[in-house]
Amino acid sequence: MRGNEMRPEGKRRIRAVILDVDGTLTDGKIYGGDSGEVLKAFYVKDGQVLSYLTEMGVFPVIITGRKSRIVEMRAKELKIEYVFQGIRDKEACCREVLEILGCGWEEVLYIGDDLNDLTCLWKCGYTGCPSDAAEEVKEVCGYLSPFPGGYGAVRDCIKKALQSTGQWSELFHRIVYQTRQLEEEKAENKEKQKERPNL
Repeated sequence: MRGNEMRPEGKRRIRAVILDVDGTLTDGKIYGGDSGEVLKAFYVKDGQVLSYLTEMGVFPVIITGRKSRIVEMRAKELKIEYVFQGIRDKEACCREVLEILGCGWEEVLYIGDDLNDLTCLWKCGYTGCPSDAAEEVKEVCGYLSPFPGGYGAVRDCIKKALQSTGQWSELFHRIVYQTRQLEEEKAENKEKQKERPNL
C-alpha cells in the first residue's frame, strides 16, 4: 500500500468517483434462491454521500462484473446515471466513461476490492479500498479504509479523497444545509396543519 492518505492538499479536483459493487458497496455476500439472485445489502451512510456528488459536479459511476436488478434499483434511488453491469474489462469501460465525461484518469477516485479492479487502480489518480480487499489491491491503493466493504468503506474513501482536494467541506455543507432545510419545511407544514380549522 502506498500510504494512508490520498494525496497532498491542492491537487486536481476529483470529477468522477468510480465504484465496484460486490465487496465494495456491499459486503460481497449474495443471497440467492431458486429464481436466482434475491438480495444484496447496501450501507445507508455510503448512499448518503453518493447521492450528493452530482450536485457538486462529481460524477458517481458504477462498474461491476455481475448483473443485478437490485443494483439498478439502488443506483436509481441514489440518482447515479452511469451504471455498467456485466463488465469483464473494467479498464476499457472506464476509458469509455471518461471520454463521455471529459475527465482524465488523474481526476478519478476509483474504489474497488478485487483483482479485476487492478488495471483501473493502476491508472486512476486517487484510489481506495475496503479493509477486507484482496492483498494485491491493498498493495496498490493510495488509501486503505479501516472499514470493510458494505460497512462504510465507500463513504470513508470518498471523504479522505475529497479532503485531500479541499472538496469535502463543500459536500459536507450541502448535506447539512439540505437536511436542515427539509427539517424546517417539515416543521412549517406541521404548524400549518395545526392551524387548519376542523370541518
